[in-house]
Amino acid sequence: MRHRFCIGCADLAGEVEAAVLCPRGEGVAAAVRRGEWEPDGSERYCGRCGGTVGPHEATASGCASCRGKVLAYEGVVRLGAYREPLAGWVGDLKFRREVGVAKVLGRCLAGAVRERLEGEAEEAWGRAEREVGMAADGGGAGTVDGGDGAGTRAEVSLASDGREVGGGAAEAVRRVDWSAVVVTPVPMSEARRLRRGIDHTGQLARAVARELGVRYVRGLATKWHPPQHLMEGGDRERNLRSAFRVRRGAAGAMAGKTVILVDDVLTTGSTARAAALALTGRDDLRFKAADGGPGGVLLGVVAVASRSGRGRGG
Repeated sequence: MRHRFCIGCADLAGEVEAAVLCPRGEGVAAAVRRGEWEPDGSERYCGRCGGTVGPHEATASGCASCRGKVLAYEGVVRLGAYREPLAGWVGDLKFRREVGVAKVLGRCLAGAVRERLEGEAEEAWGRAEREVGMAADGGGAGTVDGGDGAGTRAEVSLASDGREVGGGAAEAVRRVDWSAVVVTPVPMSEARRLRRGIDHTGQLARAVARELGVRYVRGLATKWHPPQHLMEGGDRERNLRSAFRVRRGAAGAMAGKTVILVDDVLTTGSTARAAALALTGRDDLRFKAADGGPGGVLLGVVAVASRSGRGRGG
């Protein structure tokens, strides 16, 4: 049976996991329903590196931890800090194979991703309107850069007051093109998947894709490497060198798209960094992204565990 969001293969193991593993997720759902827990608002964390911040500590250029640093992805969306109850829910999914937890947290994460991308589209529209207003002094017509990162440009017809915007192309700058968005998980090795009995990040990513109504892509594969929680400092990055590769047949599905890269927990960021570099066809942040790769990578995580090391590039 082919999952309607999958590309390249049926991923039968993922279908079976979703169908037969423990469906419990009532604790998460009830906590959300009763208002006992809610995802962090965007003001609670840095949208660039994911670190917890106080009021006005983060701007569009990042926070004190990441500002001026080169990161492997365009930004981070999270549900909260890695503490209870999120830490317990992640454990239920990861070690007790409670697929229902993935479905609830995935829906919440999709909501945060939607808010982020729609907010960015509104900001792009605002910039376009300001450019139109400045050009209106001269009258006539102008061409405005939508600022969406994909080189989209809108022809704008100007009235004498500069407020009349003509054509559907200009209005489209204001909306998210969801057909240009795909979701992919940070993968685990097949050996680890068999041992645990669940691909927990895959189940999270499926839930995010389903809620957003976008395509789920098994974009990356990985070989076995020692668990990251056993590594410290620079050993984490060395442990992941060449650990990820783009799956055969997946590159075309991600070319030019905004890729939502889903993981459970962001700690030092070494795993996310390595995965994002593989998606963009780079061995190092000093190199330009390969042609034909994604239009951008946005990291979506359930929880952020530590600020330490996040400014080193992902």
